[in-house]
Amino acid sequence: MIEIGILQRYFNERLTELGISNPTTEDLNRLTEEWIMMQNGQSEIDFDGLTPQEMDDLIYNLFGDTCIVQFADFNEEVCQAMPLFRQVKMILNIIENEESLKLTKTGNIPVKYIKELYALGAPCPHIETGFMPIRIETDSYSIQVARIALHSMGAIKTRHNALSLTKAGKKLLNDDCAIVKGIITALFSKLNSAYFDGYPHQLIGNVGHGFTLLLLHRYGNNEEHARFYGKKFFNALPSLREEELSELGLVYSSPIDCFALRVLYKLYYNLGFISIDRKGEKNYGHSTTIMKTDLLDALFKFTK
Repeated sequence: MIEIGILQRYFNERLTELGISNPTTEDLNRLTEEWIMMQNGQSEIDFDGLTPQEMDDLIYNLFGDTCIVQFADFNEEVCQAMPLFRQVKMILNIIENEESLKLTKTGNIPVKYIKELYALGAPCPHIETGFMPIRIETDSYSIQVARIALHSMGAIKTRHNALSLTKAGKKLLNDDCAIVKGIITALFSKLNSAYFDGYPHQLIGNVGHGFTLLLLHRYGNNEEHARFYGKKFFNALPSLREEELSELGLVYSSPIDCFALRVLYKLYYNLGFISIDRKGEKNYGHSTTIMKTDLLDALFKFTK
């Protein structure tokens, strides 16, 4: 929202500089555009020093030509470091070998593949501690997300309760780097993180990934609590925290905790972007800290 007093002072100063005593509508419009462009070029504390235009690109034009976060040039060895890639690649190979993967009556991947698929991904604390067994596809967040990524990438299709490869999927079989880029792009733009928990907020975890990546790049060498990133995220995007979640009576009772669970503890952990130190706790808690992995800086380049 433009502050009229500030804008008027700017007009007066610029008109004096230009020697214009009776400005036309065209003069005023030109000065307004000039002022807006100047404002968009100024860094903002709440944006962690980014300009409004840079922040806008992170939100609406992630990996675009003008965005300060881009994919780096990486090789197949880097791809193997991503847990979700390993799971996605196995599903692709199974479908290729069987030509069509018949699903169970409930529409899940057959049980005989589940434990092997799970083992390729990032360990789930609830499964590793025996709190929750791993038996079927829906027991594993990572396997479900791997399948969602494949559908969102257009690599597989479901017909007559069976999975098969699309033309795009067949091409991806021999291009691991394209698979990794496809996984990231698909999950950042199409995954509904709200599907996997009881929080009512539909936007947290579904927008702003470019800014979160930048925060991890800048601060991820230090052990930080998830709340450190949550506070910075909501300082930049305060409208996302407006809905109160505390009435649900959940373990995580704030927008920041919702962000931590959906983005950090689930998605980014399974993508291999962060490591988690739970300080001996069986579950996530306030003593849990995170750091970025080498994979994050191998996959992305940051120009600021």
